[in-house]
Amino acid sequence: MTGSDPGRRRPLGLNTESGRVEAFSDGVLAIAVTLLVLDLHTPDQPGSFGHDLLHQAPTYLAYLAAFVTIGVVWVNHHVAFTRVGRVDPALLWINLAVLGTSSVLPFPTAVLARALEEGTDPDRTSAVVLYAGVSVLQSLSWLLLYRHLWRRPDLLADPDDHTLFNGEQARSLIGAACYVLVGLLAVILPTPAAVAVLVLPLFYGLTSHRLTVRAAERSQQEATDQPTGLSTFGSGADEVVGLSAEQDPPPEQGEARAPVHPPLQQFDLVVDSLDRPVARGHTQPRDD
Repeated sequence: MTGSDPGRRRPLGLNTESGRVEAFSDGVLAIAVTLLVLDLHTPDQPGSFGHDLLHQAPTYLAYLAAFVTIGVVWVNHHVAFTRVGRVDPALLWINLAVLGTSSVLPFPTAVLARALEEGTDPDRTSAVVLYAGVSVLQSLSWLLLYRHLWRRPDLLADPDDHTLFNGEQARSLIGAACYVLVGLLAVILPTPAAVAVLVLPLFYGLTSHRLTVRAAERSQQEATDQPTGLSTFGSGADEVVGLSAEQDPPPEQGEARAPVHPPLQQFDLVVDSLDRPVARGHTQPRDD
């Protein structure tokens, strides 16, 4: 089966463009992590080092939360792009959105740490709303990335892998909803909301392994299945997923590749317009 063959993940001649994207992304995320540490200051008052270090405790917590967030972004990005065989213009722009919302994270982190150290309740409210707003945009950028890879299996080294990105869309939506709730909570209870903002990265950290685990489970399942041309998750006719690009039915025959949600449908139209100039090496006709 194609999914059980490790060589199909990054076939020679198809991974050049995606390799450049990964290298650029790694550099941006490395700089973002480095910038986080610049907000950690050494004590400068002799005789009060212990007090000054304890006074910076909120800064340490904010640093850890942002570090975990960017770390999870890097892990998820690596896992996703090891399955990308080539890139198209839309994927490049979506990837820039992911990097943009990740690289700006040191700024709201510094604001939140300062608000927790010395700010008033209104200051903490503003800081939490800022941090939550950036995190919502970050979650939505991941939603768009996963959705695009789900809709475009022809971009993957193994087209059957597009089914792996289905559940990740739900995880991105849950994360965005959580940060929206925290932002609303900050208006009433700013300090508990600030604590919640610092704890929420654990959600991404504890669930970031799902894509890797699901990929391993699918590969193991494919190794034992008969080569029927279909990849399945679970049992039952309504759970059959993963038609290869050559087997996808045309739109007039019924089943669409992705469910219709009005906001995401509008995004899909924008993404499809970006893809009108067909990327070099694309041999499969688009289903518009």
